[in-house]
Amino acid sequence: MQIVSVLIEHPIRHLDTCFDYIYDQTIQPGVRVRVMFGRQKLVGLVRSVHTTCEDLASLEERQGFRYKPILEVLDQTPLLNQELDELAQKLSRMTFTPLINCIKVMLPPSLKPSSTQQIGIKTQKVVRFGQFVEGLTDRQYEVLKAIQKQGTIPLKEVQASRPLLKKLQEKQCITIFDQEVYREASVQGREDVHHTLTDEQRAAVASMLSPAARDKPILLHGVTGSGKTEVYLQLASHMLKQGQQVLMLVPEISLTPKLTAVFMARFPSKVAIWHSRMSDGERYDTYRRIAAGQVDVVVGARSAVFAPLSHIGLIILDEEHDASYKQESSPRYHTRDVALLRQRYHHALLVLGSASPSLESYARASTGRYHLVTLKHRVFAQALPKAEIVDMGQEMRTGNYSYFSRSLKAALQHCLQQGHQALLLMNRRGYANYMMCSECHTVLKCPHCDVSMTYHKKDRSLRCHYCGYEIPLPSACPECGSALLTGKGSGTEKIAEALQDEFPGVGVIRYDLDTTSRKGAHEKLLSDFENQKAQILLGTQMIAKGLDFKNVTLVGILDADQSLNIPDYRSFERTFDLILQVAGRAGRDRLSGRVIIQTFNPSQYPIVLGARQDYEAFYKKEIASRALAVYPPYCYMLSILFSYKQEGEVVKVATQVAAYLQTKVKQIHVLGPSVCLIAKMHDDYRYRVLVKYTKHDALFEAIRMILENLKTKVKIDIDVNPYSQM
Repeated sequence: MQIVSVLIEHPIRHLDTCFDYIYDQTIQPGVRVRVMFGRQKLVGLVRSVHTTCEDLASLEERQGFRYKPILEVLDQTPLLNQELDELAQKLSRMTFTPLINCIKVMLPPSLKPSSTQQIGIKTQKVVRFGQFVEGLTDRQYEVLKAIQKQGTIPLKEVQASRPLLKKLQEKQCITIFDQEVYREASVQGREDVHHTLTDEQRAAVASMLSPAARDKPILLHGVTGSGKTEVYLQLASHMLKQGQQVLMLVPEISLTPKLTAVFMARFPSKVAIWHSRMSDGERYDTYRRIAAGQVDVVVGARSAVFAPLSHIGLIILDEEHDASYKQESSPRYHTRDVALLRQRYHHALLVLGSASPSLESYARASTGRYHLVTLKHRVFAQALPKAEIVDMGQEMRTGNYSYFSRSLKAALQHCLQQGHQALLLMNRRGYANYMMCSECHTVLKCPHCDVSMTYHKKDRSLRCHYCGYEIPLPSACPECGSALLTGKGSGTEKIAEALQDEFPGVGVIRYDLDTTSRKGAHEKLLSDFENQKAQILLGTQMIAKGLDFKNVTLVGILDADQSLNIPDYRSFERTFDLILQVAGRAGRDRLSGRVIIQTFNPSQYPIVLGARQDYEAFYKKEIASRALAVYPPYCYMLSILFSYKQEGEVVKVATQVAAYLQTKVKQIHVLGPSVCLIAKMHDDYRYRVLVKYTKHDALFEAIRMILENLKTKVKIDIDVNPYSQM
């Protein structure tokens, strides 16, 4: 008889423990099982198994409880390999997340412990050559010869009638059978373009492949257009020749198809794509292919960091500064931290690439904790695009109330006349930020969240971008009954309309979360723009990340200071990053580029230095500011978010926790509790406690004590090194 310890998936945090069940057959740790837990049928994960010769009755008498049997075993083999199992345990400790939730984040939807999905194996009929025999007709011989050339061929590709194939089958010349076909995300192919490395690129590759480079992460700081992708390809080629595997990570799903196409062209039949927009069947098959060792290169977004590769030689985080690498739901991990753990396990090369590295990464490189490799020049030796900062306050004072400054209008006109293309950044989607009554000044807010709802003109709806609540646009103000509802502010939808008015007949592609929500929309919109089916690509920050269009010579940033005044210590860094990154999309080939930055704060240093693409100058100013205020990298930070439907209870628990930490843990600085920027979300009131610290042992232990012993209905979420303070 087997005593099986099962980890149960249960919403109660303190139930992150194993429960023993019995099973009378062989069973492996790591498989899913169905069990009774109380009166519920739940799915759990086997953590350990031990055999006992003791009979059940005496065992139950000795233990003092009755054992329940396992009802069903759901898998034949363990879901995770040893490395990923150990990684899940570390992730659980690092993020204060139940272990089973950390295991879930590593798996495709159909393999998660709670999944009831049954993904079938997709098959197709194939024909396999057997032998030539006497007495074949000319046509039979011709068909058989064609099959012999390929050995095995899909039945649908055989140019022959069914009766003819049946005759060949009867003569044992061929075999027809079912063969599994893997579902794969479609990627538009492209020819591989081998670039001759510049001296700077060659030196960078040599430096990163030196034996000393594997002892710590490498920060590759290359200006926009410096050819970082070709450096990645050269490193990948070297690792594949050594029989090792490559994990290539990007911050946005939109970048995966294009980058995968580049890698597929260079390394045919060895590359898989991985991201959350794939179908469940595609993710199921891709996961199995990777786990079976049939893939050498995985290209994907954040979740791809958990790809079950077993011989990793190279991990790359492209655009390593990007906030998208931080998971904002439980478990709240940073991809860079997980990549570092996998690098250590495999003794692999870890490369963090960016034109605007995060301040924390650059500080680590400056103090020797990371290797620093730089690419200071663009591949074709062209200059960085010329940037112009336009004071929109001055534009308005001289009578221009348009969304487009005079400089931007003229530049767009010239760009279009030359047959070139333009990118315009408006980092807000929708048509209007909010709707307000012109009579009583009521702002239409989400009833579940403390935020205004965004107006989307296309479907005439008001939508909350936090909880998804949506209503048709009312015909009158709900407070006073006035019909004078006016949209305030602007988003990509309104700017697209204004562009059509300003430049009639010019093709505009809008690229934001609303237009890319359908499967395949990312690829189609970017392909259409690359094939010059439109002259202007208008989008949110998604267009700032790694896109490379040879015909783009103009970039316009419409609202450069949008994130400047958010009460977050990273707001200046985010503003600078966004300007530098999107400006770098202009003039990336042999054409010169131009950038126009519209702002109401033309003298703020993130905008001035972003326009100059002067990372070093920005780093010096911003790191001095962080030192003065003691923010990362001069400390670590931890966020404790409290939420519940009764505000008084939230305040009470948050105050208790803050006082406990202040009393029990030395050398920490506790801030709050304070109401969150979004005070209410999903009908829950929200308060936050922030903790600054330099050593984590005592603090983390105190937090574990709180989570295990505090009896409250208030939800408590821990976020180590938070990226969002909304």
